Parts: sequence; structure tokens; C-alpha cells
Amino acid sequence: MQPCTFHTNSPLIIFKRNLDETLESVLKREQTQFLEFAATGELRVKSNDTFSASQSQTLNSLTIPTRCYAVEFNDESVTITATK
Repeated sequence: MQPCTFHTNSPLIIFKRNLDETLESVLKREQTQFLEFAATGELRVKSNDTFSASQSQTLNSLTIPTRCYAVEFNDESVTITATK
């Protein structure tokens, strides 16, 4: 493991939250927007096609690079900053 570094110009995203919402439920609700944020800069897509006489099958995998995030969690919002 390597320590995470923080840059003042790091990208960030802010989600509104209800008082009773956990971070997990906020991320589930905002899943698409968070994935777009996390994939900024580098995203890997791998596609594997398999064919047989009776059917074809496609398996797509989406890989987002490992990053560190700083999370500020308060009563009204969640701010997530990519730190690395």
C-alpha cells in the first residue's frame, strides 16, 4: 500500500443527502454519477465474445483504476474528492 496524496486542484463531486442516509445509500442512489466521476481520466473496458453453433455470448468488464478518496460527510451533503 502507498499513502494517498492530496492535491488542491483534485476533482471533487458533491451529493445532497438526507439526515437519515448513510454513505452507502447515497452512493447507491448516485451510482451512475459517481462512476462517471471515478472513471474520469482512465477507464478500461474489456470485451470477450464467445461463439458456438447455437448461441453467442458477450462479456464486458469495466475496470476503474484504484484511487484514494477523501469523504466529507455532513448533515446536508457528501463531498468526495479524488486524492490520487
